[in-house]
Amino acid sequence: NVVRVPLRWYWGEGDTAGQSDQESRMTEAPGHIKPEMLALLDRHIKWATDQKLWVVLFIGSDPIWGDQAFLKEYSEVWEFLANRYKDTPYIAAYEILAEPHPKEPYTQEDVKNFFRMNINAIRKYDTKTPTIIGAAKAVGCATGTYDVRCLEAIYMGDIPNMIYTFNFYEPPQYVKGERRGGGSYPGTFYNEGTKSNFYVDKNYLASLIKYGTDFSAAHQVPLFVNQIGVTMATGGSDQYTTDA
Repeated sequence: NVVRVPLRWYWGEGDTAGQSDQESRMTEAPGHIKPEMLALLDRHIKWATDQKLWVVLFIGSDPIWGDQAFLKEYSEVWEFLANRYKDTPYIAAYEILAEPHPKEPYTQEDVKNFFRMNINAIRKYDTKTPTIIGAAKAVGCATGTYDVRCLEAIYMGDIPNMIYTFNFYEPPQYVKGERRGGGSYPGTFYNEGTKSNFYVDKNYLASLIKYGTDFSAAHQVPLFVNQIGVTMATGGSDQYTTDA
């Protein structure tokens, strides 16, 4: 009963830059969004909410970290969106930035400050709808963004009405095993970081989920498991899905 609806506002630098059929950014337009893309976003949100599906609206493209003018424009996009959809029923939450990838070097405080700026922009118009945030990669607790082990690193207890999120592609040696030579579930896998084997079963999955449940209980905050899954062709995928 929930669907994530993306706004691909800024596609990024490098090979994907300037893909005008996919990028929504137009600085001089209302909300800094191309009118045709805004109309498309309106239509998709209406389709979902008319069917009483809860919508998580998110921007799924990293900003230019360190560019203050760009970051200001990014927050103005959220201010515009919050004002536009604040009275729309079945808006579940605003996910400020899916899977943040700030440029090195950075700290989690840098990521928190980015979130604070955008939360403040949203709450100029909408204090009711929760905001969703998740951690960037953090030293000592993660192999990547939105890691369940990194929730504590992004916690902001001074801001109410928050939902914390993580992805659960765990362990990657298994769920992405088709291209990494992984085996079947349940079974033994190899950890490149520790150079050791480990056994993956329902108890192992529970030990990882416990990072989330412990965090939620300690701070009395809700969690949103953002992405979860396994390639169907991977051995034991039905049992893995049931156990997870």
